[in-house]
Amino acid sequence: MGQAAAKFGLSLVRALNGEEGVIECTYVEGSGDRARFFAQPVLLGKNGVDKILGFGDLSAFEEKTLNAALETLRSDIKIGEEFVSQT
Repeated sequence: MGQAAAKFGLSLVRALNGEEGVIECTYVEGSGDRARFFAQPVLLGKNGVDKILGFGDLSAFEEKTLNAALETLRSDIKIGEEFVSQT
């Protein structure tokens, strides 16, 4: 996790400094078609996240695995939102 955070942070600094085409995966609030928050690629820019990108076509195996994880993901998101609303 530390290495992923450092990689994302360094990419964000590059984008904030004006480098174009910097893409990283991160956990973002998106369209909600699968879950309200989801990890996916984003285009970084001078203002942070410029655009949330799709993750492309999934194989049958990937789609099955993703669908199996969605209930847990949605439950974890709900727990996090409830925690934040109590503070």
